[in-house]
Amino acid sequence: MRHVRRTTIPLALPILVWSCSTAPPPVVPDPMDAVRAQLAQAQDLTLRGCYRCLIEARDLYEEVGRQGFVPETVNAGLLRTTLLIGMREREMGLPGGGTFERTVVLAGLEVAAAEEMAEAREAAETREAEAEEGSAAREAGETRQPPGAGDSPEAAEGPAGREAGKARQPTETGDSPETVPGPDGRAEGGEPREAAGNAETASAGPEWETFLQIAATTPWQDVGIPKDLAEENVYARAIADRDREGWNRVLQPLVPTDPLAAYLYLSLNCTSEWLAEQPPELAEVLAVHDDAVYVRYRQALCADEQVALASIQTIEPRFTEMELFLGRHALEQGRGPQQGDVALAEFHYARAHEEWPEWPAPAMALGEVARTVEDYEASLPFYDAALALVPEQRDALLGRAQSLSYLDRNAEAVPLLDRLIEMGRWYQAEAHFWRAYNRFNLGDVEGARDDAATSIGHRPEAQSYALSGQIALVQRRLDDARSDLETALEINPQYCYAAFHLGRVHIEEARWIETATAFSRAALCFRASGDRLAADLSDLEQNPDLAEDRRARLVARRTDEIAVVRRQAASSFYNAALGYYNDGVLRLARRYAEIASEHEMFAERATRLLGLIADLR
Repeated sequence: MRHVRRTTIPLALPILVWSCSTAPPPVVPDPMDAVRAQLAQAQDLTLRGCYRCLIEARDLYEEVGRQGFVPETVNAGLLRTTLLIGMREREMGLPGGGTFERTVVLAGLEVAAAEEMAEAREAAETREAEAEEGSAAREAGETRQPPGAGDSPEAAEGPAGREAGKARQPTETGDSPETVPGPDGRAEGGEPREAAGNAETASAGPEWETFLQIAATTPWQDVGIPKDLAEENVYARAIADRDREGWNRVLQPLVPTDPLAAYLYLSLNCTSEWLAEQPPELAEVLAVHDDAVYVRYRQALCADEQVALASIQTIEPRFTEMELFLGRHALEQGRGPQQGDVALAEFHYARAHEEWPEWPAPAMALGEVARTVEDYEASLPFYDAALALVPEQRDALLGRAQSLSYLDRNAEAVPLLDRLIEMGRWYQAEAHFWRAYNRFNLGDVEGARDDAATSIGHRPEAQSYALSGQIALVQRRLDDARSDLETALEINPQYCYAAFHLGRVHIEEARWIETATAFSRAALCFRASGDRLAADLSDLEQNPDLAEDRRARLVARRTDEIAVVRRQAASSFYNAALGYYNDGVLRLARRYAEIASEHEMFAERATRLLGLIADLR
């Protein structure tokens, strides 16, 4: 046994020594592994295509760029993601990002379309300024009889407002971890000025100038954005219509290989009618890009179908911006008492607003829908939210002022209208009308007169003439009152209050047959209006889609409106009876007095008048 131990130990030792001397060195991580992972993640986020996905992809490219790795890939990736983000900011209506301008800098190219739009806007502003100066000079040389002061609550009537705006939407593209395909499907990049995302420009292929020109004409989704941005859509459409044929010649060969080209092709050409007319081959070509969700998205937006739009969020749950476009589709395609499926639209808009409190469009859309269905109280917080994000948002200023006006919160409405008028250019007819309306109800007769005249000067509408006539009547400028009210009725024969106040003018003039005629017209108009309101009230009470709080507000408002209109109808019937009585037309006088006697407020007076008529017979 001892012999065995002596022989075993010497043999084992050399083995141990050899084993220790040949152990592998520690593995040093390859920094490119992390870079490849980041680039792969950026590629996937770009393909997923939601706005926040694109922002995250851009941040990843910039992070890799700061480390100094694969600058060509980083620059090319940044070029694509910033282009897509810039387009999405326009399509969603996210002002202030400036991302598209950054894309132009990264590409090192000049974009004629953007410059043309800026020049067109400057020219339009110059023309409007010159027109305003000429108008002011003409007004200074004319003398205009002024309007006057307030009148009974039953006399004031305003417009219902404007419809909510519409929206459009975005796109996106993908790349491989280390090479980003260019517009022609080949790897693209260029020599960077600096390593990484600090590069000022990225070399771009020849197609990129066209890509940028097309992107520059991407329409702004016009809900909730400043009006000057919305106006760019007019110039953008003109440029796109002019250059579409040439741009399509560049895009069409690239569509089968590059999802960004496919998206731009759809964006440039697409309407639901255009898509329906395309050959089946286009669908087959676009199917190649099914992994690029933004291409699917652009097809869905083009088709404008609820199922197609909803499917995008099913494919990519982070695509929550779809809620706005689903809400817009519900208003355009659905059914409801005002326009579209209001309940469904508000459902989608509310989800968008909850998900995107920093996005003006959902807040603005909720305010506009609430005001359109006359839920004025509910509209106010949404207008406030929109104005907090875009303080110069004219639609929100006007919409909030209108809601306050209908709620008889006149003193709160005036400063908003002051601001809108100070800003100039847009909505001047509406702003001056509503300021006249509120000043009139506050007793500022001279201010109301000036605003009503200015509103007519901007846009000669029935409501402005009717208000001007009421003011003139209060100031006892009877010729002006008669002229304005008759003009209002020529424009809108169903303007009940214009006929009512015209009858008041004729009473002042002791023109009895004209008094009777005007009030007869008003009486029948108010009675028909009351019947319509009563039917609407019944619909409100039975509408299963209305939330209880909204139902309560709308039912209370409609009930009050019916009471006012029926009182106005009874007043008109009584005044018509007086007119016929004073003119000696006793048969009609008795008929209208009997109708007036059915209303409790006029029963006693109408009964006395019937007695006088009976005495004369």
